[in-house]
Parts: sequence; C-alpha cells; structure tokens
Amino acid sequence: MSGGEAGWLYDYWDGTKNCSVFVKTEYAGTKTWTNLSIHNSAGVSGDHDYGYFTTYAGPVRVNGVGVCVSEFVAENDLNGNQFVNWMSGNHGC
Repeated sequence: MSGGEAGWLYDYWDGTKNCSVFVKTEYAGTKTWTNLSIHNSAGVSGDHDYGYFTTYAGPVRVNGVGVCVSEFVAENDLNGNQFVNWMSGNHGC
C-alpha cells in the first residue's frame, strides 16, 4: 500500500466469482472516502464500491473462471488527500 499499511484486502472464491473486501486499519471507525474495484485478466471490470466508509469497502465481485484477478484500492485521509492508490498484481490464476 502506498503510504504504509492502510488496511487488509481479503479475497474469496466461490467456484465462479472472485470476491474482495478491503478492511480499513488506518482511520478505522472514521468515515473516509474509500474506493475498491476488481477486474479480471480478460479485461472485464467487475463491481466497484466507493463512498465514505468507517470500516470496509466491498464486497466486489467479478467472473474468475479461467482468468486472473486484480483489485484497485484508493483511500483519502481526513483532509481529503489521497494517501492510498494501489493496484494489486494478478492473482488467483
């Protein structure tokens, strides 16, 4: 994560879809703008979840059969400045 450890990204697989949730550790319990999206290596954009959250963003899902997936996480600090702007590498292939 950019700017230090801001939270944990949890990934799940149900046999068809990959699902991800971003749980905040930095500013946990405080509403900050947070964005989570998921994509697969076939170029398909999955769900997006963004807004002012106190604890977590997600879950987001995308078709994961026969492809890799990656997630994008962004979070702002209390002044509205983006301090996380992170894209995971492909995984779950």
